[in-house]
Order: sequence, then structure tokens, then C-alpha cells
Amino acid sequence: AGGARLTLYHDEWCTQELDSVLLSHRTCLSSYEADNCTVFRVGTHLFSSRTIEEKDLWLRALNNTKAKILFGAPDPTRKDLGVFRAAVRERLEELVPSGNSELERHSEPLLALVPRNPLASPKGDPDGEVDLEADEEPVEFVHDVFDV
Repeated sequence: AGGARLTLYHDEWCTQELDSVLLSHRTCLSSYEADNCTVFRVGTHLFSSRTIEEKDLWLRALNNTKAKILFGAPDPTRKDLGVFRAAVRERLEELVPSGNSELERHSEPLLALVPRNPLASPKGDPDGEVDLEADEEPVEFVHDVFDV
């Protein structure tokens, strides 16, 4: 059986790849069915969509991909991908009435990125032996590592 890759990008322009998840016919897809829960699982990765309808769309697309892998469907052509993407775009337009969109209100992150100082690592002898009698030097933190 073949496989597919779900690629995760930084934003909708897809210029910076962040990670990818390999999909096979054995990849576990699951959804959490609590009230207003938008969390779903792909293998060992947890995702959160913006709406429950969007979560259902993701799971449908991933299940369709798994079915194609399971039954040995040929790799999609560029034309096939265009048709798939157009169908998803059409479904998204049905889900989101223009001008009254929860998706539009939350297009920016809700929490600001906060830079952190690196953790101090313990000092030790490279060969594994620790000299308990030695005077320790104070650990110096590097500040302003993240220039935002």
C-alpha cells in the first residue's frame, strides 16, 4: 500500500513548511465529540480547526485520502488536485457566509508570541564523572535572543 503526506505550512501562502504528517491506510483518524470541540487527531498529531464544520471537512478529506491509499488508487494528476481543491473551496464557501465569518474574526493568532530565554544546561564533565568539590561558576543567561 502507498502513502500520502499532509504538509503543514506557516500560513495560507505555503512558503514556509513547518512539518509534515505521513498518512497510510493504517493512520488513525479520530475526532473529539464534546460540545463545540474542534479537536481531531491524525496519527499521533492533534489539530484544532476554527469551526466544527471545518473539522468535519478536514476529516472527510483525510478519510477520502486513506480510502484512495487503501484501494491502491493511482497518484492524482495536477488536474485531479485542481478538482479536489475546487471542491474543498466550494464547500468552505458554503460554510462561511461572506461578511459574517467567525473565520474572518479569528484570522490572526489570539495569543501573542512571547520570546523565552534558553534553559540553562547543567555543567558536567564530558566523560561522565562529576567533581562535587569543584566551585561552580554562575550560569549566565543570554538575553534578547529573539528580536521581534
